[in-house]
Amino acid sequence: MADQHPFRSHCEHVLARTPDLARQLLEQTQAALRASSADIAMAPDRNLLFQVSEAVQTHKGKLEAAFEQQVQSEVRTEQAIHAEKAPASTSQANALNITELTLVDEAQAEREIEISRTVQLIDLSAEWELRELQSFTAILQGEQTLRTHANPFRPAVYARALSEATRNLPLSSGERDMLLRIMGRQLATLLRALYAQACERLRQMGIKPLAYRAVTIPRPQPPGAINVTQPGALQSLIGRVAQAGSNPHPTDQAALHMLTRLFKQIDTDEALQPAVKNMISMLAPSVLHVATQDPQLLRSDRHPTWQLINQVAAYASGYSEPGDAGLTDFAEFLSPLVQRLAQDPAPDSRLFDDTLGDVQTFIEQQSHAQLQNTQHAISELEDADHRLTLQPMLRQQVEQQLAQSTIKGSIKAFLLGPWVDVLTHTMTDSSDPQDDANLMLITVDDLIQSLQAPTTMAERDALRLSLPDLIKRLQRGMAVINMPTDQQTAILDKLMGVHSHHLRATPAPVKPKAEPSPAELVRQMKAEMARDETTLPPPRPDLDTNLGSLPTVPMLYGDNAANLGSDSAPTQWVDTLRKGMWCKVLMQGQWTTVHLLWVSANRQFFMFTSDKLGRLHSMTRSALVRLRTEGLATDLEDRSLMQRAVDSMLLELEDSGM
Repeated sequence: MADQHPFRSHCEHVLARTPDLARQLLEQTQAALRASSADIAMAPDRNLLFQVSEAVQTHKGKLEAAFEQQVQSEVRTEQAIHAEKAPASTSQANALNITELTLVDEAQAEREIEISRTVQLIDLSAEWELRELQSFTAILQGEQTLRTHANPFRPAVYARALSEATRNLPLSSGERDMLLRIMGRQLATLLRALYAQACERLRQMGIKPLAYRAVTIPRPQPPGAINVTQPGALQSLIGRVAQAGSNPHPTDQAALHMLTRLFKQIDTDEALQPAVKNMISMLAPSVLHVATQDPQLLRSDRHPTWQLINQVAAYASGYSEPGDAGLTDFAEFLSPLVQRLAQDPAPDSRLFDDTLGDVQTFIEQQSHAQLQNTQHAISELEDADHRLTLQPMLRQQVEQQLAQSTIKGSIKAFLLGPWVDVLTHTMTDSSDPQDDANLMLITVDDLIQSLQAPTTMAERDALRLSLPDLIKRLQRGMAVINMPTDQQTAILDKLMGVHSHHLRATPAPVKPKAEPSPAELVRQMKAEMARDETTLPPPRPDLDTNLGSLPTVPMLYGDNAANLGSDSAPTQWVDTLRKGMWCKVLMQGQWTTVHLLWVSANRQFFMFTSDKLGRLHSMTRSALVRLRTEGLATDLEDRSLMQRAVDSMLLELEDSGM
């Protein structure tokens, strides 16, 4: 192993600059805040700026110390990882409950977004200085290739430190966004100087940076005119290939010629892992044989042959390093299957289909093995999934019960907030969910009725007799969700005031209303129709909210289970995620390849694993949608291997003038 002392010396030198960096960052931030005040004309922005300036001035010392401490902690962690003193261990993924398993919710997604914005500011400002520092870092670590993550002083480290240092400031989300934008710009300027000074010091010590090597960037392939997912796509390609030859082949020979060229394109695909490239090439003769026997092979990309090839390529693509243990295991498993296909004298689609099933079973077993020690966490996520699915339905039910009442204020907020939580908890965790949920729903009607002024002495007596049981049910429900005592007391005191007034007052009979005229009836009907169209959600034919038919288990809505009222592209992307897929997600300021292991029944939670981070990550649906909206979550491959090969072939034909 290369001598690490020069690298440690470099790290200690740069770390020693952290106090000055923190001090300058706060000074320049305050100066920028003062300068910005003259440029802001809008009153809301001026108010935000005032609040931010006041918070920075009040907490300057604390903020400076927090940033310094966070940078020190981040860099020390990076050093330990690179020195293999504290490698990321898969044992960290053996979480026992949901609180120990990394859960990325919408709040965490917002943190990832703010970190990414700071990283972008630094990258744009210090691009050249950062690249040079990375070259020096590679030499100091005895490496011959540039690796961004090998630099413990990369922008993501400082962006994370800035995010954490500002976390506890008394600022609203808008004020915090403004502060991070301003501080991010100042940090970018300071880091540019810090990187340059670090490089100059290393240069004066006689250390030469790693020489840049010319990198051949593959010619980008725009989407081709042929979409392989469309029926007959490959058949249309046969004619294009035949026209490119000087001696057109007969139809059957032209098809085989096209397939041969297609496999040549696959063999040159730079995105395909070498560990599986040779095995896919070995399948070419078998695929050609199947093509002569089964016309469906050229009619649909859903044919087992193409599904197998695409599945193998897609799964292998998730491993960034050729020596990854997961990729090695997959290649060892796949090799005898490919040998069986290649050596079969008469392979057919059934044999490919069986092999595809074996591959899918292997992937499923791999996922299951990684989830073995997280069953308790998965159970808790499933319960949370049930609650998130039921909550909007139960809230709609309570809204309908409140629709004809005049209840407002804190009691209405209580019924639509905490009491919906009571109903949700009862339906998911009660030993007798149907009866308990019905009882709690009836409590809503009973509470609404108890707040109506009695019109007769008999109604007043009935109210007096019903109150003890009603209050007992309310207390029981609030205890179920561990509602804070002061909030319970506030609601009960509010109800006591209304009930006491009704019980002391002498009932006044309700005067019959005069019959409205025909014109008034028409006017009322039009007003009600207009109000319903603007305030009520559209009716759902599959949702029955009758008291006796509310579900005790999550209701599934087929393909629309997770798309409750949203047709946005980010939501649609999340709906396409399936177990076994690979994605790229920005986590902690760096792009990370993650493998989807598990999806909850109603698609409210997704569990991923990452070899780079060495642990499992569960994400809420809302967090994934938010990251996707900001461009921080995407497919690992936007095109299948088969589509890339076809696009490459079309590009080659265009270059040849055909």
